[in-house]
Amino acid sequence: MAQPLVSIVTPTYNRAHLLRRSLDSLLAQTESRFEVIVVDDASQDDSATVVASLGDERFRYIRLPENRGPGGARNAGVSEARADLVAFQDSDDEWLPEKLARQLDRLTASGPETGVVYCDMVRVEADGVTTSPHHSPALQRRRWIDPQTRFYAPFGLGIQSCLIRREAFEAAGGFIEDLRCFEDLELFLRLLDRWEFALIPEGLVRYHDTGGQTTQWRAELAARRRIVRLHGERIRRESLSFWLKEAALVSFRSLLGRHGGQFPGRPFGPPPREAQAS
Repeated sequence: MAQPLVSIVTPTYNRAHLLRRSLDSLLAQTESRFEVIVVDDASQDDSATVVASLGDERFRYIRLPENRGPGGARNAGVSEARADLVAFQDSDDEWLPEKLARQLDRLTASGPETGVVYCDMVRVEADGVTTSPHHSPALQRRRWIDPQTRFYAPFGLGIQSCLIRREAFEAAGGFIEDLRCFEDLELFLRLLDRWEFALIPEGLVRYHDTGGQTTQWRAELAARRRIVRLHGERIRRESLSFWLKEAALVSFRSLLGRHGGQFPGRPFGPPPREAQAS
């Protein structure tokens, strides 16, 4: 098999019934110089059969002996990658056919200081019919806190929309594996300190709202608490007011537990793009 230009990592856990849709969208890419590493995170289904049914040598199947979570599965996939660029596809989402080709063109045009190229998405609701645009946040290098949302700037950026230089991913240290929520947001924070992010403001990914870790309050609480502890000094330097609010909210939620209802202090998503530009 020829040397791939991009290594696409697709973690999966008990989603054999959705996995084929995701992989078919990769087969439909207009840019074909890629490999796909499907990382089975210790599923109890027939995910291996789904990958084998494709009959395409560009697709490799790796099964982990024990569940490592989304960050761990993605790290395992990158460790097997052969290309200098990595992309991540979720096992329940779809890429539009020109997604990869458009991102490669943008990366070439952006220059070596750009470590991440990402795009907007189209959100597909649970009924499979209702769709709505999902505008990814406009990001600036070294800015962690968005003054419009007053929350972490990369919040609302989906990892499945990103093409990343492997050197950037590895220099940042990859995903923190014991984070079961916001593991991609935390990685984006570290990447933002060194690299430019280039946005393609078009919905090139169909994001299927099938539920997941971000709906679990315990996982979100643990992740937000961990981020505050890991990066408190960095956050304080940029926005003391945000650090005080976030630390207080995490402490309050830790005491109140699930009886506190929806976790306060987090926006539903990025603001409209015109607001982000103001």
